[in-house]
Amino acid sequence: MSEPEAYMIYTQKSAADKAINTLKGIVSGIIADGIVNDVELEELKTWARNHVEVTRRRPFSEFMVAISSIEEADQALRLENVEDIFWLCQKVEDGGEYYDAITSEMQTLQGFFHGLLADGVLTDEEIHRLEEWLSQHEHLEGHHIYDRIYADVQMVLEDGIIEEHERQLLVKRMDEVIQILNPDGKSKLENQIKPSGDSLIFDEVPIEVAGSTFVLTGEFDSGKKPEVKQRIIEAGGAVKSKPSKKTNFVVVGQKGNKAYAYTCYGRKVEMAINFRNANQSVCIVREAQLIQVIS
Repeated sequence: MSEPEAYMIYTQKSAADKAINTLKGIVSGIIADGIVNDVELEELKTWARNHVEVTRRRPFSEFMVAISSIEEADQALRLENVEDIFWLCQKVEDGGEYYDAITSEMQTLQGFFHGLLADGVLTDEEIHRLEEWLSQHEHLEGHHIYDRIYADVQMVLEDGIIEEHERQLLVKRMDEVIQILNPDGKSKLENQIKPSGDSLIFDEVPIEVAGSTFVLTGEFDSGKKPEVKQRIIEAGGAVKSKPSKKTNFVVVGQKGNKAYAYTCYGRKVEMAINFRNANQSVCIVREAQLIQVIS
């Protein structure tokens, strides 16, 4: 190992912290006037070029993904994408290395699900092994996916008998997590899962557009966000930039968002989940649910 390489081992954490602090400052300045112009975008790209070495590892590599997606967006989406970067900065700053460990363990849980479903069968023994893993990782409590699956496993095992409909519930839960963290990673049991209105993230509820307030997040199959927004307005609804207690529906685009890889879904869904957990009437719905009522 060369002397510069050896030196980097001891300075990398400090360099990463400095890089993220600098980025947070840049982003704060950019979003201050609510506009992201080409010069400001070039400033972000310059930051990315100057910090290639530091940002090769997670979670810092996610900033490169987020910055690269901005150039592809129109002006209406640039501000939202830069706000996503600010949110990522806060996540790294608030949680530091421990937060990254949480993210890694949720990815491990996804892999565990893949392994359990790999042979197309979820046995009683595998459900008990899942319960053991969840019990050994109680520090993940507070993460909405962990909390929901842990509660379901406890419910399934409560009476000592695993019924077929309970097995199907767990399979559906696990398959949804696989798809959330990796949209191309559906399990081998996908076609065996019976349809259900119960979801880890989404609310299967009727959507009344007129008089309702919507927030859009991610990229949409049915058109660009400004187009979807206009269709909602024409149907009598209102569209805001971020969730609040007065939001009725947060709509997740079918194509997702490059920033989702960092921690399942992005900041808008996280905010909506927090409101929902506080018994606020905020519903999270899929793009397809909205399109059905505005087409």
